[in-house]
Formats: sequence, structure tokens, C-alpha cells
Amino acid sequence: MKIKNIERRFLMQFISVIVGLILWVVLVYIEDASFETTLKDIPIQLNGETALLNNDLLVVNKSSVGESAISVRGKRSDIINSMDDISATIDVSKITVPGVYNIKVDYELATNAIYITEKKTSSVEISVERMQSRDFDVKVIQQGVAVPDKLIESQITQDKISVKGSSGDISMIDHLAVFVDISTITHETVARYAVKAVDKDNKEIKFTDDVYMAADGIDVTNIAHKKIKVPVKADLRDADKRCVLKLESISESEVYIGVDSDISVTELKAIVNYDEKNTEYTVELENVDGVYIPPESRTVTVKIKADLIEEQYISVPLNVKKADGQQYNAPSEVTLRVRGAASDIIASNITAEIDITGHGTGFFSAEVNVTFKEATLSLAEKQFITVNIE
Repeated sequence: MKIKNIERRFLMQFISVIVGLILWVVLVYIEDASFETTLKDIPIQLNGETALLNNDLLVVNKSSVGESAISVRGKRSDIINSMDDISATIDVSKITVPGVYNIKVDYELATNAIYITEKKTSSVEISVERMQSRDFDVKVIQQGVAVPDKLIESQITQDKISVKGSSGDISMIDHLAVFVDISTITHETVARYAVKAVDKDNKEIKFTDDVYMAADGIDVTNIAHKKIKVPVKADLRDADKRCVLKLESISESEVYIGVDSDISVTELKAIVNYDEKNTEYTVELENVDGVYIPPESRTVTVKIKADLIEEQYISVPLNVKKADGQQYNAPSEVTLRVRGAASDIIASNITAEIDITGHGTGFFSAEVNVTFKEATLSLAEKQFITVNIE
């Protein structure tokens, strides 16, 4: 008896649910009563941006314009069927000068069966800026590892491109870049690559506003050169010849370069023109026809020491070159007038010698032959010694 009561109660509950569902369907889809509701998150579109651009103007921080909301009335089915087709727009075509503007929002409904009872968002505030324009360097960023024994030279058709945008976005750009995968290049190829705005670390910039490039792609010619390593030699030059220049250090003693098959290169020069103000120089390696020097290897840092050229008198041992059995009387040392850096004018850097072979007995004047261990030293004047051959 108890079980039957439970079954009866469950049956009645089930019937109640079914009846309620039927009544809901009747009310919603048959009666379709009119009601009012608020529709939110309607995106606001901008009309007339072309006219702004023609005046070099730009709406900044468009994302802050946000979305709009309205209240509408109509039959439930009409609202449901048209809610995705409701549009909200603001017209910016009449703006001709930078500034902050409060613009009316215009709404358009997809059907006359519903109508707006309240504009929750009737206007929005926008900021308009004069576009900034700058020319940026275009750099090739090679990615991947080149085929062994190959060095890839990437030549671009444009080295600068103009970019327009808000001052905030333009200030984030360090340069423009094209990214080239060199891992499969084995011969000369020409391809078009996209141009990206990047920061100083070559990371692509995500802009807040619209940015316009004069060219969003350029052609790149990739040339596969033979890869070799050559030494780098510092060529130190003093135009006034007043100082002795000595190399203290160079940042790269050898570099990889690309050459054509018929080119022979034994070294690259780093030419330093001394200016009496600096002892450290960043210089570009000397260009050689038919040689490709990668951008990362084109400059080296050279540190030098500069000593003022002086003239000093110094006494050094005198060597005598003679024939077997020759007897002579000559001084054991000679005083020389030498030109060079004071620190180099020392006896151990200088050799003095006279040659008496082939001379007969008697007195004669022999020129002193002087050699230097330091190439920067020189003899300021010739020196002669009187020798008595017995």
C-alpha cells in the first residue's frame, strides 16, 4: 500500500512538470508576449575613419571606446532573432583637428518589429591625435643555421620605410625588420618578405592603435657565398706623424667572411686614424671588392697607445765587422741621435755596427749602420766613427 502511494506521488510530480513545460511553450512561442529587455555588449563601430586619415588624424586607444547597451521592446521571438544584428556606430568624418570629442552613438535595428526604449549608452568620448610620421631603417634578421661552408648575404631593395601612427606607437619602434630563414639557401634566390616593426631586441611590437607602413613587404635577394676565416690587422695612422702608435688590443682578431670562388683574401684591415683625443676607436673593416662582411662583423673596437715622438741621444755598444787577422783601434760604443717614443729609445732596442773588411791600414771614417728592434724608431742623423786599422 505504501509503495503504491509513492508511485502515485511520483506520477503526479511528473505530470506537473510536463504541464508546466507545455504552458511555457504556449506562452513563449504561441502567445509570444511583448516584453522589454536590456541588450549589452553591442560593439561600437567607427564610421568615417578614411576622412580622418586623409587629414593625418587618428582615433587613439580605440579599445577604450568599448561597447554599448540599449533597452528594447518587442515580441520575444523578434528580439531573439534580431539581437545579433543590432549595430552601434559613431561618425568621426567631420573631425578635422586633434582633440577630445563626445560623439553620439547611432543605433540601427534589423527589424521594425522591435524598438528602442532607452539608450543606455547615448554617447562616447574619443581622443583624436595628429599622426606622427617617421622613416625607419630596415634591417635583415637572419634566422636558422646556414648550410656548412656557406655565408648568406641578404640584400634588400629598400633600406628605409615611412611609418605613420600615434606618437605612443611610433615611439616604441626601434627599426623595421624582415626575418629571413637561411637554413635552406644554397644558391642565389629572390623572395618577398613581410616587414615587421620591432624593438631594439628585434621583438615584434604589439601596437595599441592602427599603424600604417608605406610598404608592408619588400624583395630580398639572398646570395650564398663561400665561407672563410681571415685575420684582422689594425692599421694605425697618424696624419701629423707626431706620435708613435701601438696596438694594445683589438676586439676581433679574425672574422668569417663570404667570398666568390675566384677571390683570394689573406686579411682585412681595421684602419685607425689617430686624432690625439682618443685611445679607443670603433672602426669599420676596410671594404674589399668581391668580399661580403656580415653586419655583425663589420666593426671592431681598437685600443691604442700613443707616445709623442721625441729625439734623444743614446750611447750603445759598437760592433765591428772585420776580416780575419785585422787589427783596429775604435771606440767600444757610439752615441746616436734617435727619433721615436721615449719608452722605446733604450740600448737593447738598438744595434750599431761598422764594417772595416776590405780596408787597408790607416785612418778612415766609417759610417755606423744602425738597426732597430722597434719599427717605430729611426735615426735622426747619420753617425761616423774614425777607425785606425793597424
